[in-house]
Amino acid sequence: MVGDFERSLRAANKSPKTVEVYGAAAHGLIRFVVISGMPTEAGKVRREHVEAYIEDQLTRWTPATASAITHSLSTTSCRFDHDTTYGLV
Repeated sequence: MVGDFERSLRAANKSPKTVEVYGAAAHGLIRFVVISGMPTEAGKVRREHVEAYIEDQLTRWTPATASAITHSLSTTSCRFDHDTTYGLV
């Protein structure tokens, strides 16, 4: 859940702006997977779903903005690797 993600950022003493920006990136990912018909359940969101979102963002934003989104999603409890999955809602 995005609320849990934002709470973990606050617990890590991240600035309010960081919590806002990272939360917005997580909400954007949720919108993307829902609109795209991808899974949102815990354990079913995989790397390829997040990569599809990042690819989509690269078509909409400058590389620097897409990079910031990628960085936002790769932090704290949203972190994953090839074998890790996480739920969004």
